[in-house]
Amino acid sequence: LLKKASLIIRKNFPEMKIMLHIDRGDNGTLSTWFFNIIKNNNIDYDIIGLSYYSYWNGKNLQNVGKNIRDLKKRFSKDVCIVETSYMWTLNWKDNCNNIAGTKAQLIDKYPATPEGQKNYLHDICDITYLSGGCGIFWWEPTAVASKNFPSSIENTAWFDFDNNYNNTGDVFLNFK
Repeated sequence: LLKKASLIIRKNFPEMKIMLHIDRGDNGTLSTWFFNIIKNNNIDYDIIGLSYYSYWNGKNLQNVGKNIRDLKKRFSKDVCIVETSYMWTLNWKDNCNNIAGTKAQLIDKYPATPEGQKNYLHDICDITYLSGGCGIFWWEPTAVASKNFPSSIENTAWFDFDNNYNNTGDVFLNFK
């Protein structure tokens, strides 16, 4: 399926970059296993995409950097963090349970505050950049809850429960 999709994209959109994505941003063993399968099956792609969520994966950001460096070297591909987020609060506004929101899910260095969220983004950007990564994306900065739109990730958005921007995204101004 991936091989056929890649061939179709190359034929119809030759200038388009193809990214293959795995949700193991801090796990070098599983990332390498997956991309070895891709390589052994001669699947054409340009960029390795990784998700990293400290509340599902490990809490050591240095493992993310190590994985980026290793994958970049091993497969000669750009590597990008295509999904990450962190909590600015452990509370919620709506009646939808949040995916993340317990003290056990926090990294000690980053409290569940707007400043903790911003510091987390700064550090994951810094690690990605210094490890040779080509970019980072936050999932999902605008996932605020409203009357007709409950959100299970409202506490990882860049807006408080009154929809005031908390400045987390300003971190990207430091990375070009």
